[in-house]
Amino acid sequence: MHFLSNLITSLSNANSAKLNSISFKISTKNEFNYIFQILKILQKEGRIRGFTFNHIKAAQFKTKSAEFIIYLKYNERGLNVIKSIFLVSKTSRPVYRKTKSFWQPQITSGFFLISTKYGIRTDFRARHFNLGGYVLFGIT
Repeated sequence: MHFLSNLITSLSNANSAKLNSISFKISTKNEFNYIFQILKILQKEGRIRGFTFNHIKAAQFKTKSAEFIIYLKYNERGLNVIKSIFLVSKTSRPVYRKTKSFWQPQITSGFFLISTKYGIRTDFRARHFNLGGYVLFGIT
């Protein structure tokens, strides 16, 4: 799960620096699927403008990798749409939650991403489908 912490750090740093886009490289198919689902949810929730990916083949290593280009989003006044993004679970301290233990939505527009047996969901969708799981990170 180190690639997830790298993604969170990259998004946070790029957001602080007011960059338009960032490049994020991954090496395995499992990481690709995970990151693809996360970016799809962030785009659907309006936290990023979009993303693209390119497959890269390294001839000397005979391996395939992929590079995501993530386009960050800012509001009409130029302020960050992502106010804060933080990890909840770490490899040394995983956090699992049942459906009933998810806190209710607050006035803020933040949400948590949860890895369930049906894929990655927001906390709202997890409550809706009565799913618990591994809490990945929170975003406001």
